[in-house]
Amino acid sequence: MTCAADRTATELKTSRSELQRAEESLGAHDRPFRRKGHEPEIVFAKRSVDRLPHHITEHQTKMEVYKVQIADIDHQLGEVNNLAARRPAMETELSDISGRLTDDRRNRSRGAARDQPGHIVEAIGRRPEGAKTRQAWDIAAGTLDQNRSAYSQPDGPSHEVGGASHSSGLLSNAIGALNRATQQEHHLANQPEGPGLSLGR
Repeated sequence: MTCAADRTATELKTSRSELQRAEESLGAHDRPFRRKGHEPEIVFAKRSVDRLPHHITEHQTKMEVYKVQIADIDHQLGEVNNLAARRPAMETELSDISGRLTDDRRNRSRGAARDQPGHIVEAIGRRPEGAKTRQAWDIAAGTLDQNRSAYSQPDGPSHEVGGASHSSGLLSNAIGALNRATQQEHHLANQPEGPGLSLGR
């Protein structure tokens, strides 16, 4: 963009200089008693005077367009630089929020494991006995309670808020992990025992 603008600016400057020289040539030679011997110069100058104003107008129009585009690019670069400068603080804030949400989910998981609230049991069943399924249930229960508190209350955020979609995705992943752990536990429980050892003859 800058190279094109520089090239157009150079062409504009050259055209203006050529037009000035053509006008000066006509002023000096295109008059009585001065034309003889300067006919080629006069013809060339007249052609330049006819041709160059159009070119100069085209170059000026291009320059105006380039100025607007360059100003827009500069504005965008400024926004990018501002965002880059703010990024460390934003990442720190995001990490802090993520940490607080994780702590909140763990507290809710402990409360759900202790109290077995009805809305949790109704959604994912009672807390299982197996270690892996119990851990998966705790995560799903805490995530479910967190999502319910944030997005199911009358005065809570609307489901149109972008965070609702992210929270629902976390909940879906947690319940999916619980279902997989439960299926794996059932699969292992239904495995037949291996053949017993027989005494050799």
